[in-house]
Amino acid sequence: MIANIRNQTANFWFIFFASLVSINFWSFQLIDKQINKALDVVVLTGLFMVVLFLHRNMRNRELNFRYNVYFFLFIPFLGCFGAYIYHGQPLWPTIAIIRSNFFWLFYFVLHILNIPKKQVINIMLFLGSIWICLSVGQQFTYPHAYFYTRGESDEKTVLRAGVYRFMPNKLQYGQFLIYYCFHQYLTRMKLKYLVFVLCGLAGLYYHGARQYIGASILCLGLAVLFAKGKPKLNAITMAFGGAAALLFFKDALFGEYIKMTTGQVENSDDDIRMLSANFFLNEYWPSWVTKIIGNGPDIKGGSYGDEIDAMRQYFHFYRSDVGIIGSYNLWGIFYVINVFWVTLKGLSLKFYKPNNRYLQLFFFNVLMILIINETFDSPATIPFYCFIFYLIDKTYLENKLGQEEVA
Repeated sequence: MIANIRNQTANFWFIFFASLVSINFWSFQLIDKQINKALDVVVLTGLFMVVLFLHRNMRNRELNFRYNVYFFLFIPFLGCFGAYIYHGQPLWPTIAIIRSNFFWLFYFVLHILNIPKKQVINIMLFLGSIWICLSVGQQFTYPHAYFYTRGESDEKTVLRAGVYRFMPNKLQYGQFLIYYCFHQYLTRMKLKYLVFVLCGLAGLYYHGARQYIGASILCLGLAVLFAKGKPKLNAITMAFGGAAALLFFKDALFGEYIKMTTGQVENSDDDIRMLSANFFLNEYWPSWVTKIIGNGPDIKGGSYGDEIDAMRQYFHFYRSDVGIIGSYNLWGIFYVINVFWVTLKGLSLKFYKPNNRYLQLFFFNVLMILIINETFDSPATIPFYCFIFYLIDKTYLENKLGQEEVA
């Protein structure tokens, strides 16, 4: 029994450490990039070894997303051949730069180690809490900041709409805290959960990504619609109060965002996004084959990398700015099909009862911002989605067996 407890503890710390490595410790800049790469290799090797030697532990487990994970794992390798054949980029260095795609093994490792659902939730809440503290706290420490991904003109961050956009990894954990705590508030009607929700929304506000703020608010509205009985009435009352407060403080909270959006429209920034979408959707195809296997990732310093960099510098065309269209150009049509497949599967009502309906909100969130942002290929986000898939698997099995457990 003691040995079993020790194994459970070791499993927990491995998953926790792997989660931290995937987000580069919230983008902590005092850790050298080479150290981060070495830690990636260590964690990925650990994930691979667990799957290789303990895969039999997955037998008779509920793995509803296994085929989607298989496709996310292997489809990017087709893109490597696209870069090799049609852009003259060396094959093995191209494969090396997508090594972080093996973070998708996280999904199988969670099942193999049978990590308790509560531990997974606690890890995600912890990662989200620290992300919120960093996103809000560093607004008051500028120009000193140590957690950031945003960099323009060799500066650490950019002031935009009155917000310093440091953008530490990874905002999805902050969203998890928001949706989970709002679910707990609707279920238990305890004020502390509402306070956590407001803190999470503050983190998103200071993150500075308007699409995520809007999507999160819409998802909270959906959570209200999904609620039943007295909690729904209380939530509707609260929603009206929140809407009134937002209208009252609209200029203070969103005045700069409104000015920025108006300025972007006047300066044709939206036109640039449309031109970029048209370019990657209809023009940047050296062969019809690349529409199937993708153009693949580029390596800085190579001819293909220089070509992509020139598009960014001179035309402001970024694949990352056009969401699923950019992913289509990068990884091909099979990747796009898999994204829609996993999203629609995640929206399927068969997986949900009142105790886990909040998990469905993440797939609504994906659908809302898919045209602008698609993150299933991001190393920092892959373990997050593995956590979500795993929680759905666990709660779905509990509900099927009549062993409902409210997290």
